Amino acid sequence: MDNQEFQSIQKERQSLQERDVGITAFLNEGNVIKGITKSRISDFIVNEVTPQKEILYPQETQTQVQDEGQQQQQIKQQVQKELIQKKKEVIQKEELSKDQIQKMNDLLTPEIGEKLQKALSDIYNGLNPNQSEFEFNVNCPQEKEKRLEIHQFVRENLPNFDSETQDQVIRIFYTKNKSKRFQRNNNDNNNNNRKKIIFQATLFKTGQDTFNAIQNICRFLKVSTRNIGSAGLKDKRGITTQAISISMHNTNEEQFKSRIKNAKWYNMKLQNIKEVIKPIKMGDLYGNQFSVAIRLIDFKEEDVHINIQNLIKYGFINYFGMQRFGNNPDSQTHVIGKLLLQKQWEQAFELIVGQNVQNDNQVNEYKRKFLEDKTKVKEALKNISFKYKIERTVIQGYEKCGMNGNYMQAICQLNRSTRALYCHAYQSYLWNQLASIRIEKYGKKIILGDIVAKRKEFFTNSINQEKNQDDQQQREDEEQIIEDDYFEYQGINDFNICIVDQNNIDQFSINDIVIPIFGAKINFPIEQFNLKNELQQILDDLTLKNFEQINQEFFVEGGYRYLIQQTENFEYTLNKFNVKTEDILTPFYNHKQDLNDENGKYTALCMRFILQKGSYATMLIREATKLTSDFQTQIKLNQEFEKI
Repeated sequence: MDNQEFQSIQKERQSLQERDVGITAFLNEGNVIKGITKSRISDFIVNEVTPQKEILYPQETQTQVQDEGQQQQQIKQQVQKELIQKKKEVIQKEELSKDQIQKMNDLLTPEIGEKLQKALSDIYNGLNPNQSEFEFNVNCPQEKEKRLEIHQFVRENLPNFDSETQDQVIRIFYTKNKSKRFQRNNNDNNNNNRKKIIFQATLFKTGQDTFNAIQNICRFLKVSTRNIGSAGLKDKRGITTQAISISMHNTNEEQFKSRIKNAKWYNMKLQNIKEVIKPIKMGDLYGNQFSVAIRLIDFKEEDVHINIQNLIKYGFINYFGMQRFGNNPDSQTHVIGKLLLQKQWEQAFELIVGQNVQNDNQVNEYKRKFLEDKTKVKEALKNISFKYKIERTVIQGYEKCGMNGNYMQAICQLNRSTRALYCHAYQSYLWNQLASIRIEKYGKKIILGDIVAKRKEFFTNSINQEKNQDDQQQREDEEQIIEDDYFEYQGINDFNICIVDQNNIDQFSINDIVIPIFGAKINFPIEQFNLKNELQQILDDLTLKNFEQINQEFFVEGGYRYLIQQTENFEYTLNKFNVKTEDILTPFYNHKQDLNDENGKYTALCMRFILQKGSYATMLIREATKLTSDFQTQIKLNQEFEKI
């Protein structure tokens, strides 16, 4: 084992464990079923389920792969064609009138006026301008007012030209920058006349997360990330299909499809493009269908059936999964969140910047030196790579705020969704703790003092029932892409809650229990809550006031989350295979195509199910296998799998 491999294993061993984030209970009894998840990317497949409960699938027909040179040539020709069209639009809109031509001739002489008209015509027809052919010198008038009049005429009437005074002449010359600036200003001034078209497409990707895929699309289309909408982020390690919306200007459906057809993306593609009325917002989904293959190591078939039947009958604890808390034990996100609530700004700042076992050792050393002497800001920014965006942002914020100990303002340089991430992690930690205590203390029975809420129509288990989903609150453009966790619990106004007492206990079951996500706007009869003592103990020295004081900057309103989550359309098989690394599931979800060799040496538990938005498939898998979901456990299981 070389040194690099040893360091990699050391980092993996230092990952967070479930007990660190409050995940300690199982809902149902059962024996452990040893197996590894996400051994291959194809072992974890996600299909988004729309608000209309349509499951999105990729098309099995592959687009024809073109020769790279041929494709690049087509892209170049398309871009050139679009540029010519844009130039035509600009010139058509700004065609010189007879009065303008007369004024140009008076100011510049008829000879130069005629040459400029010809130059504009050549540009209109797509001729690539040559600097010597598109440059004109005018005798410089002695009167300042006359010189200004010439410059003003060029600036306001000749979109592809600029002017400057040199010695005794006024030089009028072609410039791309002026053309772009003129066109941009023209678009701004006539923004109301630009037609905005919204397209919806199915994004099929593998080996990259949603945010990176959106960035690739934006680079290709030359649009801002604000133009792309998605309902949520999908895993990097998996094959995923989801809907996205793309807002374009002055582009019809045929033109847009033509551009997308020429895109050369690795491990992703856009399909099923159509024009729609509204963009997709974060949370605009019913849920996700998961197809999961768990490659088994040590199991009894009877145990598999018992665990799965209990899962189907009773569901699983609706924990916030490990991915919500990051993977750095040295600066856990929920610990930083608590420090922010306590207004321990300096300690929070240092943990955000601090060393990370996942980082390069040299980067950690630069961070350590900065934290020892915070006057060395420029040295830190010089040596800490741009890929450490969060750390660099708060260090830059510290410099911007005068390096005078104003750590809160330094942290607030992070965008709102990133700031809120830490406090949301702490709220999730509190919820996990309460959920574990509730199950460990009282089990699956409904008891006095439980908080309950009848599930609304949206939360019914029948995938065949239709429901029109109300529009989610419109988020800020930046948050629309990355603030995925906002929709992982329903807000306070989404529930009509009550406390279980002697008069209503027969009306509810464990499926109706909600656990509060403690926050600034949470309001329930805490004295009647059967976990009030445990809640106060977990909160330690924090009170509702702590949440209220930072709510404006860190968005900690709170809410409720169902204790138990049920699956929908659950099915499973035990599939046999012979080669450890071969794909078992197919990305197009034809069950007959899934690998299943009756004489295979190895076995995989293959599950397909639907979860409503906000629930974690890893927590369902945890309940099915009775194995913890932390990274360290999976590393050990991978090592065992290699030996069988």
